[in-house]
Amino acid sequence: MASDNTVFYFGPGRTDPSPIVSRFTQENELEIVRVDQAVELRALLHRTMPACVVMETGLDSKDIVEVVRVFKEDSFTRIVPLVVVLSAGDGGVSELLAVGADEVLHDSTAELEKRLRLDQVLKRADRDVSVHPTTRLPGTTHIARDMQARLETLEQFGVCYADLDHFKEFNDRYGYAYGDGAIRMLARILRDVVRGLAPGGFVGHSGGDDFIFNVPMEYLEGTCDEIIYLFDELISRTSTPKKIVARVIFLARTVAAASTAFRSCRRRSAS
Repeated sequence: MASDNTVFYFGPGRTDPSPIVSRFTQENELEIVRVDQAVELRALLHRTMPACVVMETGLDSKDIVEVVRVFKEDSFTRIVPLVVVLSAGDGGVSELLAVGADEVLHDSTAELEKRLRLDQVLKRADRDVSVHPTTRLPGTTHIARDMQARLETLEQFGVCYADLDHFKEFNDRYGYAYGDGAIRMLARILRDVVRGLAPGGFVGHSGGDDFIFNVPMEYLEGTCDEIIYLFDELISRTSTPKKIVARVIFLARTVAAASTAFRSCRRRSAS
């Protein structure tokens, strides 16, 4: 099972990871999970969050630029640190950085420099306050950024708030292990349902048991119904104490209507 102690390795055109990648994972006690296809890698990242992704290729870097671009444009996969290791003499560093790669290394780079750069990728991820450490979902910075981007368009979207009823009492009585388990389960449900039912949607974790998800209006009701249904089904089948239920508060229509009205008034007053 992939986890934050795992590195997803994607190496088209290679039979094995390079020595620097193998050494990096060994020194940090990380397990390498090899992935052969970009589609498979994307599917894995929609289900779990590894420590990082390493892409390594003996081919022209142009073959990997598009893969990186797709991953970094997806709100569900862009938060995973992504490192690209290029073969000696291959260009493309600026192109890869421009589409969102977190680090780009040349195979010919000095060994010590490569090790330090790889270590810094993990350290930056650990101290990135915009990603929640428990769920690895985008935090408040990304939530605000996503809302602002949507408000700047004519898109009609819903802003939904999800939390767990009586979570503090539950956490105090049964302990943090059960509490974190319930939070991680809800995070997985939110991420999978929004990803599957609301194309273009976004899920963020503002803290504790509080989550925000933004979805196009046409997917709002069906997405929320499915989230509540899945949570009720899964919580009843786990060993977790049952005195906990999901609650989704529909702020969506009010926020969307208010933002549209404000934009219309501002335009009229400016004209």
